[in-house]
Amino acid sequence: MAELKEITKSDIAGFYKAGVKVYLESEDDLYILSRIWFSEFNDKLSFEAVCSEGGADGGCFQVIKRVNDSLNRGVLTFGIVDRDVLMSDDEHRKRFWWETDDHKFLSNSPYGENIHVLKRWEIENYLLKPLAIQKYVHTILLVKSPPDINAKTFLNHEEDLINLTSLSTLAMEFKRSNPKHQFGRGLSGSKLKHEILSHLDIDDSQLSKHRQKISAFTNDIKESEERWDKITRMLDGKRALYYLTDRIRELEPKKLKKMCLMTNKGQIAIHIANLKLIDYELLDITGRYYNGALAA
Repeated sequence: MAELKEITKSDIAGFYKAGVKVYLESEDDLYILSRIWFSEFNDKLSFEAVCSEGGADGGCFQVIKRVNDSLNRGVLTFGIVDRDVLMSDDEHRKRFWWETDDHKFLSNSPYGENIHVLKRWEIENYLLKPLAIQKYVHTILLVKSPPDINAKTFLNHEEDLINLTSLSTLAMEFKRSNPKHQFGRGLSGSKLKHEILSHLDIDDSQLSKHRQKISAFTNDIKESEERWDKITRMLDGKRALYYLTDRIRELEPKKLKKMCLMTNKGQIAIHIANLKLIDYELLDITGRYYNGALAA
């Protein structure tokens, strides 16, 4: 199949029929949700991206604007935005961004009932399913005894992943430049932390405060799968995919040299669908939108 970056607007236009509009931030989100995970809803839900790539140009706020404009015209419309919309929203950041309780978080509608704010950082976080990533890697290796990839594998790098996420949250808090998602590629441990502190020009005590806030999402759970599920709510999804790419490549350096989780999101999404690992939150919200479209 074509990679997401090869999908054009004209391709996506044919993925759905007219119906109740559901605005998404980017064409990557559109391809995953409308073509791979919820294609059976396309007879009633007309998914549409507001930005061409990666939520650029303020995709989250464009979704909110498009939905409100449609509602003001009396047109039933919905929107889905990444949790990170709250990080750049001075009004709602302190109230909702660090909420660790899923029920409390999802019970709030800071942008209205027709705008669903994801409980995880962004769509990429819904791809951080160890079993699906393992299946994707195994299709590349095609060996009798491929390496095991599971939640514990990823949790071995929990500190680095939290530090990389703190880079993004602190950059926003201190109004510093937020580097590209590939920042720190090839680094880990103390070297990675040093690069983060140097970029932000802060000391470790400031970094530690955000590490503690992010770690709070684990609720001190010890069991690997549940702990990984909890922590992925608050990881910077794109940074995590790039970082985990490097760690997985180390398992088979020669055969996985060109493997990249971030540029093969579509393949991972397919494995998630086949393994029935689509997050319940997404199943619930799209199901409700579909039922709303049937009743309209």
